[in-house]
Order: sequence, then structure tokens, then C-alpha cells
Amino acid sequence: MIMRGAGLKDVQEILGHKTMTMTMRYAHLSQEHKRKAVNLINDLTAPAKADCHKSVTFRDFPKSAAR
Repeated sequence: MIMRGAGLKDVQEILGHKTMTMTMRYAHLSQEHKRKAVNLINDLTAPAKADCHKSVTFRDFPKSAAR
């Protein structure tokens, strides 16, 4: 269920587990599923592809403001 998109909390409630520990005991995730989860994080932290976001460095500030 989890690898098809269901949330862990949903699975816990559907299966009647009292604790998340019990749900995790049976949540055998494939390496590919874990890799996709990591890629979601990478997508959140990747720099924007549009030119509207520019990296700012100290060279962009006057010397008086950089101190």
C-alpha cells in the first residue's frame, strides 16, 4: 500500500495497528521506492532553473555593506 502512494498513518489506521512501530515492522520498502523519496528531497533543495533567482555573493555588495 505504501509503495502505491498510501501514507504510513493511513496504513496504520486501516490495519488497526496501535503503534507506528508495528506498521513500520511490515513496511518493507524497495530500494527504488527509497530512491524516489530521496529524489523528492533533492527536488526541494535544488537551485531554481529559472533566471529569476540569482545567487548573491559578497561581491554583489559594496565594501561598506559587507562588513
